[in-house]
Amino acid sequence: MTIAACYVSTKEQWDEFNRNWGDVLKGEGLAFFHMTDFMARVKPYDDWDQTRRDRVYYRLASIINTRIRAGFVLGLPAESFDLYPQHLKDALGKRHFTFAVRSALDLVRHWYASYGRGKAVRYVFDRMGKGKGEIMEIFELMKERSEIAAEFGALPGKTDGIAFQNKEFSKPLQATDILAWNMRSFMQNEIRRGLPEAPSRVRPYFQILRESRSPVRIGFFRDGDIEKGANDMLDYEEREGRPAYTMSRKQLREWRKSEATK
Repeated sequence: MTIAACYVSTKEQWDEFNRNWGDVLKGEGLAFFHMTDFMARVKPYDDWDQTRRDRVYYRLASIINTRIRAGFVLGLPAESFDLYPQHLKDALGKRHFTFAVRSALDLVRHWYASYGRGKAVRYVFDRMGKGKGEIMEIFELMKERSEIAAEFGALPGKTDGIAFQNKEFSKPLQATDILAWNMRSFMQNEIRRGLPEAPSRVRPYFQILRESRSPVRIGFFRDGDIEKGANDMLDYEEREGRPAYTMSRKQLREWRKSEATK
């Protein structure tokens, strides 16, 4: 499973978030909070009893629910995306993680259309070894779309920079790590067994995040969704003679050039 998770809030609320989160970490003697290690019960969480585990987790969840404006998380089966035809992956995301990030950013974009009020947004990503260049390409495409949308009075959305930080030092990224872990667990339990009509009860650690006064929007792709999406795009290309996705100016120029040489 590939998961992309995101939280949105105002600068003032992030400042308060950092202060609250730091107080919990200091009180528990932690340098940072890592959800995977916490759930695996490895150091420094290996000797915690359940009472302490619940106390710390629910305090952190309360901070998230109090300080964020909205949350977004999207997941997809990586192996299914890898079966996409290469030219579709070149346009939608060369890697499954890039596609997940792009899809999550689309959720953010739709939310911003109603609640952004023209404010600039600063995007902070977890530092990564691969995929940074692709994410930057996504933002170039978003910028071009915004310029076009502005001509029609639609949502432009201002970008106040893009940063890549280590989540050991970025407290908001530790919060999105919690959301991503819970979504992965949910998908493993429900999506992989075919979304039964009577799903099992959402686990308490995930449920508390979904009970926030702020919206937490969840999206996912199953194997069949990935296959259908690819087939629909290929059918569109064959029927219309042009790509089914929104192209960047560079992609549009290259496509027009190839068409002219046919």
